[in-house]
Amino acid sequence: MINILIFYILPIILVVIAFLRYKFAFWKSHGFDSTQPWTPLGDFGDVGFRYHFAEKFAKLYAETEKKTKFFGAYAGLSPTLIVNDLDMLRLILVKDFHNFQDRSVYFNEEVDPLSAHLFSIEGEKWRRMRNNLSPTFTSGKMKQMFHTISDKGQDLIKFINDNYAKTGEVVNVKEVTQRFTAEAIGSCAFGLECNALKSTKEPEILNIAKEVFESTPFTAFYFFFISTCQRIAKFFKCRVFKKSVEDYFMPMIESTAKHREANNVRRSDFFNMLLNLKNHGTIYDDKDGNPSDKINFNELCAQAFIFFFAGFETSSTAMSYALYFIAKNPEIQQKVRDEVRSVKKSHNDEINYDALMEMHYLNQVFNETLRMYPPVGNLIRYCQNDYKVPDTDLIIPKGIMVNIPVFGIHYNPEIYPNPEKFDPDRFSPEEVQKRHPYAFLPFGEGPRNCIGMRFAQLQSKFGLATIIDNFEITVNKKTQEPLKLDLSTPNMAVKGGLWLNAKALK
Repeated sequence: MINILIFYILPIILVVIAFLRYKFAFWKSHGFDSTQPWTPLGDFGDVGFRYHFAEKFAKLYAETEKKTKFFGAYAGLSPTLIVNDLDMLRLILVKDFHNFQDRSVYFNEEVDPLSAHLFSIEGEKWRRMRNNLSPTFTSGKMKQMFHTISDKGQDLIKFINDNYAKTGEVVNVKEVTQRFTAEAIGSCAFGLECNALKSTKEPEILNIAKEVFESTPFTAFYFFFISTCQRIAKFFKCRVFKKSVEDYFMPMIESTAKHREANNVRRSDFFNMLLNLKNHGTIYDDKDGNPSDKINFNELCAQAFIFFFAGFETSSTAMSYALYFIAKNPEIQQKVRDEVRSVKKSHNDEINYDALMEMHYLNQVFNETLRMYPPVGNLIRYCQNDYKVPDTDLIIPKGIMVNIPVFGIHYNPEIYPNPEKFDPDRFSPEEVQKRHPYAFLPFGEGPRNCIGMRFAQLQSKFGLATIIDNFEITVNKKTQEPLKLDLSTPNMAVKGGLWLNAKALK
C-alpha cells in the first residue's frame, strides 16, 4: 500500500500541484497583482455556497480597490481581470471600446438558434444588428409603445385588488410583477395577449420563463462549464436553452409572423420592426433598406426572444425590490404617492408618457433600487488584442476576460456613504453631479450598454406609479430580513422571495 502511494499517487499529486502553480502564476508573470488560489476552481469555488456570483466579484473589488487599478483572478483555470478604477473602466467601455467590443458569451447558432441574440453575438454581426435595432428604442418609439403598456394599468390594479387587497392574501411580489411585465412585453414585442393579469392560472409563457431561468446546482455547473470551456462546449454542440424552450417559442413567432404578413397587420411594436428588418433590411414601414441588413427567421426569433425574456426578468426583479423598499419606508412611499397624484392632475388625471417623465422622485427611488440591486452585477468584456494600459508598462493579453464589478462599485462607501441604506436622495441632481459619471452602471455603459434600457425603465416606473397610486403596501413577515441574494441563481433574486401586504386606497 505504501509503495503504491509513493510510486503512483504521490507523483500524480505533485504533477497536479506543479500544474496549478504554473497556471496560477499567469498574472504575476504579466506584472499584475493577483490572488493565489490552490484548487482547480480558482477563486470561484465558493460561489453558490458562500457567495453569489456578483457578491464574489464585489468582495474581490472591496479587498483590492484601494491597492491597485487592476486585479488578476482565476475563473477555474482561466485568468480573468477585475477593473477597480472608474477612469480605467471608462476607457474599456467607451474610448477603447473597439478592443473590448465582445462579451465572449457562449452561444451556438447551429444547434440553438435562440442563443445567437444581441447580448451574445460578436464582431461585425453584432455591430450590424445593434445599428439596425437601435432606432427601435428611441424616445419617440418608446412614446408610441407606451400606449400599449398603459393599457395594462387597469388590469394590474384589478388583479392586485381582487386577489390580494380584498382577500387579505399576502402578495408574492415577484409573481405579480412577472405577470405585469409578461403582459407589457408580450403585447409590445409580439402583439400577444398573455392574459397573465386576467386569471390566477399561470400562463404557459411564465412556465417557459421558469425553464429559461431555472437554476439548480447542476445548471450552475453546466453554465460555468460552457462559459469557461467554450471550445469543448461547441465541439459537443452544447445548448444554452432547453429544446423545449425553442419548441415553444419559435412556432409561436412563426405563427405571429405569418399572420401579420398574410393580413398586412402593422403595429407600433418591436415585432413589426423585426419583420421589416427581415423583409426589407430596415425597421421602418414602407421603406427599402440595405439588402445586406436583412435578417433571417432564426435571427428574428433570437432577437424577439432576448427582448422578451431579458426584459421580463430584469424589469420584474427591479420592480420587486423597488416595491419592497417603498413598503419598508412609509415616508418614501407617501412622497412617491404625492408626486404621482400631483403630476397626474396636470395630465387629465392620467399616468401618460409625459407625466411619467415628470415624476423625478419616482425616478430617484428607481435608481436607488438599481444601485442596490443592479440587473447585472458584473459586466464582462473580452480583450480582442494585446492592450497596453495607459501610463503603465502593463499589458492586458489578448483573449483575457475583463470584469467590471458593478455590484462592488455600487456598494463602495467612499462613493455611496452608508451604502446599505436605501436613500433616494443619492440621485438628486445635486448628488449625481458630485459623483464620477461611471459610478452608476445598472445598464452598462458605452456602445454595448443595454439596448432596452429605456423600455425597461418605462414599463417598470409605470407599474410602480400605478401600484403606489392605488394601494398602500407594507412588508409581510414572510419576507426574510435582512435580504440575502439567492445563491442558487446568477440572477439578482432574493432568498425566500419578497412578500407584501396590499390595502386598496380610496
